[in-house]
Amino acid sequence: MKMQTLFMVLALALTPAAWAEEGDEGPKPSRRKREVLEITVMLERCRAALPGFAERSEEVYRAWHARHGATLAEFQRSVGPRLKQARRSTMLSPHCTDEWLQDIAPMAQAPDPRFSSVEKTWAVFVEALKAADRATAMNCLTGRAEAQWKTRVEKLSNEDLRRIGVAIRNLRIQWGDDYEKEGVVEGDDKKMGTIAFRNRNEEWKIQEL
Repeated sequence: MKMQTLFMVLALALTPAAWAEEGDEGPKPSRRKREVLEITVMLERCRAALPGFAERSEEVYRAWHARHGATLAEFQRSVGPRLKQARRSTMLSPHCTDEWLQDIAPMAQAPDPRFSSVEKTWAVFVEALKAADRATAMNCLTGRAEAQWKTRVEKLSNEDLRRIGVAIRNLRIQWGDDYEKEGVVEGDDKKMGTIAFRNRNEEWKIQEL
């Protein structure tokens, strides 16, 4: 399962109401933290319901809880009962696959500080283009932007990549939260283009360009 599909599956769970307890005056999780909570519950459910999955997922499971322990502790009141229920689950989810486990594994690792903000990610991307550093440029992308630029980056010459990097001007963020942000960039021809970022594991990657 690709990560884009996972985001669609979790769409309802990522709404504030999904993690709001009646009468609960405590903090409500942000969109990014709701994603962490929902994946945690799904991981527990898969480990309980699918024979052998607990053993195969042990490394990712330990890394996940170490990486996101603060978020789980912060929202223990709401996530605790769901985790208990998931650990007793016998209903197998269609998402309990090794491919899904591979998809969430990067989110269990420490984030790369180069991508800790949209501005930093954009600067890394532009400088990679100027240096014709294809690997670094692609590492700044995710989703549709990654798919669209993969072939383009491979076909363009080093000089073409440098020319694109030099032509790019300012980035201006117009709206967003801790999960997604969107803005515009300006080229040397004064034309404006839309750009969108998505936060995964505290790394901001370009998803629309």
